[in-house]
Order: sequence, then C-alpha cells, then structure tokens
Amino acid sequence: LGEISEIKKGAPVPVRSNEKFFQKKEEISPLPPRRRWELRFVRERKKGEELIDENRRKAMEFGEAIHLALSKIKGVSSQKELEEALRSSFESLFKIPDFVHFREEISDNFGRLINFFKRELARFFVVPSERVYTEKEVLGADGRMRRLDRVIVSDEKVEVIDFKWGEGREREHREQLRDYISVLTDIYEGKPVKGYLVYLDSEKVEEVQ
Repeated sequence: LGEISEIKKGAPVPVRSNEKFFQKKEEISPLPPRRRWELRFVRERKKGEELIDENRRKAMEFGEAIHLALSKIKGVSSQKELEEALRSSFESLFKIPDFVHFREEISDNFGRLINFFKRELARFFVVPSERVYTEKEVLGADGRMRRLDRVIVSDEKVEVIDFKWGEGREREHREQLRDYISVLTDIYEGKPVKGYLVYLDSEKVEEVQ
C-alpha cells in the first residue's frame, strides 16, 4: 500500500511468494453479549423512531387538512350556521387528492369537533366576517413573515387564534404565539392583543399572555 507500480502490457505479472501471500487471516472475535445487545437496541430504536416519524408525519398532514378547512370559514351569524360551515368545509377536503385518505379519520372526529366548536370556540366564529382574517401573513420588525391561523380585529381588541393538532410541544407553541402577539401589537397600536392556543385533538383552549 502507498506505492503504485506500473506493469507494461504483455509483461509477466510478478507473483508473490506463498509465504507472504497466504498468510493466516486474523479471525474476528464475536461481539461480547453487551455489544450485541447495544446493536439490537439501536436497530429497535431506529425502527421506533421511524414509526414515531411516520405517526408525526400523518398527524402533521391531518393538521394541515384541518387548517385548510378552518381557513375557509370567516364569520357566521349563529352556532347552526357554524355547524353548516364546518360540515361544508370538511366535506370539501374529500375533493382534494392529498386529503382523500383522511376521509375516515375526519368522519370519525367530525361529531366531536362540532360539539367542541359549538361549546368552546363559537366566540371565535360567530363574529362579522369583515373582522376576520384567516391564514393572515404579517411581517415582523425582524423582516420575517408569519402566517397566522385566525385573527379577529374588533374596535376594542385584537385576538389571534393558533390551531394545533396532535403535537406535544406546548412550550414552543406558547413562544410562537407570544411572537405573533408581539407582531400584532406593533401593527395595531393602542389595542390590546390576546392570543389563544386551541388544541383540537385534546379539546383544550389556552390563553397565552
């Protein structure tokens, strides 16, 4: 190794002596029991991580479907109209190829979601449409663009609602929403801004200061 020898075409190829060439190969000793267990654990952990990643990917895709459905709903005049708007918006997802495979999951969750919206979230939807912005893009002082799920602007205050599905990163979500509140406070000077995290899968609403 480390040397390059040039052999001319047609020249005899030198043959190493048996003594040097056929040396006894060093046997590879088997892994000790602990090491074998560690390798097995790594393989099993990798499979587990892949499963978690797949579950998270599906949850994220389902969350995207929910966000799209809710973005179609501005303001409504009553809880009955809210239910009709939700039904129409969710049914429209089945026409989108990327979300067709969620038909069963959406159907399974629809009744529960309707009750949750009527019970806890009607105040964010039974409002004049002209005061509601969905998927609103706002530019912060740092030059970064944010996309806000739902913003309601009234004469007295501004409310920003951030919908979540199947995620367990509450601290990160609060920091993100505080950032939204800060940006909106700069935009709507003189108006208090309130922020709400809405966890649709666990039916929880949290006000973030």
